[in-house]
Parts: sequence; structure tokens; C-alpha cells
Amino acid sequence: MSSPATIAQDEGAERGLVRSRGFLVLLLAGAVLAVYAPTWQHDFVYDDVRFIAGNPALDTIDPVRFLIDPSTVDPTGGFEGIYRPLRTLSFATQVAVFGRDPSGFLAVNAFLHFLNALLVFAVMVRLLKDRATAVLAAFFFAIHPVMVEGVAWATSHDNGLCALFFLLAVRAYLGGGDGPWRLTAVGAAFSLALLAKETAAMLPAILAWYELTVGSDGASLRRSISDALKRRWRSVVLFVVIACVYGFLRYEALGDASGQRSVWWEDSPLRTRLTAVVAIAMGLSRLAVPLLPRAFAFDYRLGIVRSIADWRFCVSAATCAALVVVAIFGRRRHPFLSFAIVWYALLVLPTANLLVPINIFYADRFLYLAAIGPLAWLASGVVRLARSKGKVAIPGLAGFVVVCFTVAVWNVAAWRDDATLWSRVLAADAQNPRAHHAYAFALEGDSPEVVAERREHLETALAIEPDYPPARRELGALLRTIGETELAIRTFEELVARVESSPMQQGLREYAYACRELVELHAERGRFERALAYAERFVAFAPGDPALRVRMGELAERLGDVGLARAYYADALQIDPRLATARAALERLSAR
Repeated sequence: MSSPATIAQDEGAERGLVRSRGFLVLLLAGAVLAVYAPTWQHDFVYDDVRFIAGNPALDTIDPVRFLIDPSTVDPTGGFEGIYRPLRTLSFATQVAVFGRDPSGFLAVNAFLHFLNALLVFAVMVRLLKDRATAVLAAFFFAIHPVMVEGVAWATSHDNGLCALFFLLAVRAYLGGGDGPWRLTAVGAAFSLALLAKETAAMLPAILAWYELTVGSDGASLRRSISDALKRRWRSVVLFVVIACVYGFLRYEALGDASGQRSVWWEDSPLRTRLTAVVAIAMGLSRLAVPLLPRAFAFDYRLGIVRSIADWRFCVSAATCAALVVVAIFGRRRHPFLSFAIVWYALLVLPTANLLVPINIFYADRFLYLAAIGPLAWLASGVVRLARSKGKVAIPGLAGFVVVCFTVAVWNVAAWRDDATLWSRVLAADAQNPRAHHAYAFALEGDSPEVVAERREHLETALAIEPDYPPARRELGALLRTIGETELAIRTFEELVARVESSPMQQGLREYAYACRELVELHAERGRFERALAYAERFVAFAPGDPALRVRMGELAERLGDVGLARAYYADALQIDPRLATARAALERLSAR
């Protein structure tokens, strides 16, 4: 047993080390560099082509346009409810500096992660008044493998950007009262966080819970609320005003677009929510044990939970319920634990499929900001254990750090290029249809062997999930390229039929592509009636395209329907009165 003098000496050494700003910066910079420096040699992967490499809107820095025009997010029209103008502005700025070199974008992501780790320290020092715990929390944040997707994927820049301003807002709020300068700082940081990613909308609720837990000094609920409103009513007004302005801008830009999936999974709110509970619990397990459920999969598939008797739901629901009880009833005795639980819960809520359905149940990037609360609580437990029983805590801490660092480095390597990324996913889950499709798309070259492998993966994806429009579109395009035209036609027609019979608003881009292809493929074979039928479907996606109306007029002429042909040519002229082909066609028909 250590003597009091030895304990005092050790505590003095600890205080001296953790109070050193140089030590903190070197520790976090070294951790971030050790994990993420290899990304600077990586390529663009996954959706980087849509959002960065193939996005012409980034060639001009136009903040106003980014704020009001959602097509600047993704020129293919796949933005589907994504409103993140600050990310688009940041991308445009990076294009101006780095061009479209992925190393520049990934270096910026790593630097943002370093800044966010410093801010985690700053926030936790203010919350816990314990520098050792704050240092360890920031270190856990820097190296935890659940952060990899948010840093090693260029498009995930919005997570780091949102976290930066979110943490700045929290730090400014914790600094004191509602003075004008502090309110300005909180309001500016909150506004920028919202424009980076909508998850930041949870900030006022998190700060409200802070006032009832860590900031209440053990007071009763009624007194905590009363005191908070007296001290912070200006902040409440500020948050309401900013939320209203943001909501107005978002609605003006997106209209009624609510997200990437507008219906519940399997058309069942109950099944969606049962599965969402499993996803929430899985995120917590990933934070506590980074090897679960698999060290690397990236694209996690969760089977739909169809019954409350499913063991996955039972275990997950029991875990979540226990945490809710602790958060509510432990508010006064364990304020920081209560705060950490609510921090996690509120920040996973926007992507949890509990309020509105989205196109995925779980992704590591959803935890980039949400993980800070649980990791800080874990750090506080480790520090308390180390101070009371150092010999027990040190091996456990070392083991956790080694596992986190090893898994993080391993996961970072997977983001080198698309082929590596998706081959890793397939190695972990061979029944993942999206991975088969993406891996087929990532294969380079047009040799017969590569084409055959690409076709095999697309057919496998459709065998696993027949209602998967992207794979069916790519398979149809591949079959057309290699000369199997009739099979390509049947593939495109099945895509159209499946999308039309599905209650989900998914696959509309693939549907439009298939209709356009079928117009030409049927016309080439003299099947003008079928070609016109698919043109009439496609016109809804190109209402302002006069050339399409001219093509439909030509098809109607080939069918002998002169009146319908005249109507289509007239439509084309109404869209573009200067269109010579439409005017000449009408004159030709009038001369008959």
C-alpha cells in the first residue's frame, strides 16, 4: 500500500502533466496523426464523386446560392432532403485551394478532428472541473475507431464541421451568464453548426438538461428550472429565434422534402422503431467494445425486427430502459452520468428512425458527436479507478487504448479506395447487396474477366435483394454494353415495374434512367408504341426538356397519330419558341 507521501507525490506529478498545454496539444496531435495521416494518400471513395469530385457547383464560391439552392449539394438530384450549405461552402473553398485533390480534403478532416478533440477537452474541463478526466476524454475521442468514418471519408466533413461549432457553442454557453458578447458567440456558433448539419438542432435540449443536472448543484427539479430560466431566458429566446430562421431557410430550399426515405421500413412504423432501438443499443456497444459487432464492416446491415419477442430487441430495450431510468432518477446523485446518457440519446435521435424514417439504421458517422458524452463518462470512471486502485486501472486502460488504436488504424486503411472499402465490407458480410453493387462499380477495366466479375456481383446483389434499383440499373447498362440488348430491356422493364409497384419513394433516379433507356431501345427495334409509353413516364422527370417532346412527337408520327404528334411538337415550342426542329415538324404536318 502506498504511503500518503507517495500518493501526494503521484497526484502532484499528474496535475503537473495534465496542466501542461504543450502536453495536451502534443498528445492529441500525435494521436490524430498516428491514426489519420495515411488518409492523405487515399482516393475519393463512396459518395465523394457525387458531392465533391463530380459537383460543378463547387467551382464557384457562392454562399447565397449554397444557402437557397439544394442542387448545389449534389448535381444528380440525389440530395433528397440534405440541407448543409456550410459544408458545401467549405467544399467550394477547399476546391479553390486544393483543386479536387482528395489529400487536401482529408487533411482538412484530420485537422478538424484535432480541433474537436481540443474542444472536447475544453468542454469537459468546464463540466467536470477535472483536467485529467478531460484529457483522457479528448484522447479517447481522438483515437476511437467509431470516429473513422467521420474523418477518413471526405464527404463526412459535415460531421467534423458541425461538431466544431456545436462544441464551441457549448463551451461559450458554459463560460458564464447571458452577456451580449457571450450570447453573440453562442448564437453564431449554433447557427453555423445548424448550417453544417441538422443534428445541431439538439443543442438547446442538451443545454437544458445540463441546467437540470451538472449545472443544478443538486437542487430540486422545480428550483433548477426556475433558476435556469431566470439566468438564461435570453439564451432561450436566442435559440428559438435561430431555430425559426433555420427552419424557414431549410423549408424554402427543400420544400416538402423530408429526407432520403419518406415511408417506414417494410411500411411498418412499429417494425422500424423496434429495429431502431437495436441500432441505438448497438452504437453504445461499439463505444464500449470497439470490436463489436464486427471490428470492421462500415456498411452495417441490421435485419428488420418484426416482433417485440425478438431477443435483439429485448436486450436492447432493457438496456435503453435502464439508461433512461438512470438518467431521470439519477439526475441529482449522478449528474454527469445522467448528462452523458441524455447527450448520447438526443444526438442519435435525428438519425434513429424513431421520429422519421431515413435510408439507413446505423452508421458510425452518426456517433461522431453523440459519442462524446459516453466517452467522457468512461474517462471519468477510469480516472476515478486509477486514483483509488491504479494497479487495476492501468492494464485495463492500456488494453482499451491498444484495441481502439489498432482497430482505428485498420479501419482507416480500408478507406484507401472504393475497391478496398467494399471488399472489406464483403469480407465481413457476404450477403450485403449494397456492397456487391458498390464493389462491382469500383472494379476498374473493361476486360472480359472484369466485366464477368462485375456482372456476377450485380446479379448477386439482386438475388439477395430483388428490390434494389441501383444494382438493376447498372446490370441493365452492363448488358446493353456487352450486346445482350433484349436481356437489358427486360432488366430495365423489371426495374420500372418494381419501382411503380413499391410503396417506397426509392429508386426514382434509377426509374428515370431506365425509362429513358427503354425509349431508345424500343424505338431502335421499331416498337414505337412501347417507346412512347416509356417516354410518357420519363416526361415527369424532364418537364422542361423540349427535345424530349420532339422525340415523343417523332414516335407518335411513326405510330401514325398525327394529332398526338402535333400536340407534342406544340408543347416543345411552348417550352422553347426558338426550337427549329419542332417548328419544322409542325410545318411539315400542316402541309400534309
